[in-house]
Amino acid sequence: MSKAKLDLVISGKIPPSLSAPKVRRLILEVLQSLKMRSAVLGVAFLTESQIARKNKTYRRKTGPTDVLSFSYPLPKKGKMLLGDILICPKYAARQAKQASVPLDEELKRLLIHGLLHLAGYDHVIKTQAKRMFSLQERILKSV
Repeated sequence: MSKAKLDLVISGKIPPSLSAPKVRRLILEVLQSLKMRSAVLGVAFLTESQIARKNKTYRRKTGPTDVLSFSYPLPKKGKMLLGDILICPKYAARQAKQASVPLDEELKRLLIHGLLHLAGYDHVIKTQAKRMFSLQERILKSV
């Protein structure tokens, strides 16, 4: 399969362990893993207060969270992703510390997690969660 096409806008303060080219490369590798042909994505790195406001507005949940993703309807089903992924690096740093993993790894995990949501994966139902998290970790190990 040829390399996926990616139209990407990154906003917010990119954590020091990442860079725009690294984010782009990771997304392209995930798209390849998912056999997606193209994506139009926004990736935003938000403060805890910013993501808490989004969490309250869109999920009716109080407080910050690690990652939120918003997919947008496509005119036709296909091998394309369209959406936004919001990541809170400060929240991710706490999770990384609790899990004893490097922050870089946790940020990649969250980006992959958001991309999987945009691709239609979910973790509300236990069987779907097992499938999604298994794929997430498999992709993380391969990138």
